[in-house]
Amino acid sequence: EEYLLKRNPNRVHSEGIGLRKSKELAIILGGEMGFNSMLGSGTTFWFTFKDMFKEYKDVLGETYKKEQ
Repeated sequence: EEYLLKRNPNRVHSEGIGLRKSKELAIILGGEMGFNSMLGSGTTFWFTFKDMFKEYKDVLGETYKKEQ
């Protein structure tokens, strides 16, 4: 999804690239990114990621599972 910048002369200039890259990274890591916005209060951004350490192998090849 592309983003849209609203013109505001009092706003610090930004290209908005950080949000796009953050969303791409979240997707690459098996998660997602979203936001909740309330007029006059601001915006809260959230991210989810897969648990990449749920299962891993040590140097000897033994598989360990993360305790939940």
